[in-house]
Amino acid sequence: MARGIGTLIGVYALIDLPVGIAIMLLAWWGRALLVWAVAAALLFIINIAACGWIQREWDRWMSGSRAARFEARLQKWREGRLRRVVNGVTGGSVGWFILSSIITNAIITVSLARLVSGKPVPGRKVLVTVVAFAILFSGLWAFVGWVLNDAT
Repeated sequence: MARGIGTLIGVYALIDLPVGIAIMLLAWWGRALLVWAVAAALLFIINIAACGWIQREWDRWMSGSRAARFEARLQKWREGRLRRVVNGVTGGSVGWFILSSIITNAIITVSLARLVSGKPVPGRKVLVTVVAFAILFSGLWAFVGWVLNDAT
């Protein structure tokens, strides 16, 4: 069951473009402000659930012989090459998480932060990251749909 949920979350995290296009088409066809609000709410719910699941299940993923070797290699990198990145992720501001979620998405941001630091991401950072992603992602695509509606 956990493997299936993890796969679904991974696939969802990588299909931003089709989700954005769907938001754009709905905004073009209907009321852009309503589409934006509904899409932002749905994205918030989906992303907060996915990020929460990742936070809870991470240690289970990292158990086993292969994972132990991978974790040992990551620990060596954390103490060497990735030291500055780890310090930025663990001690960095919420603003960097927001910027990262805008560039990628909330799920990838939380997953990479957890991978790099080896520690759970604080709940406040997860929440702010998910809210920023939901509002900005859905807003951008709804705005494009609104502009297309106005142009036609």
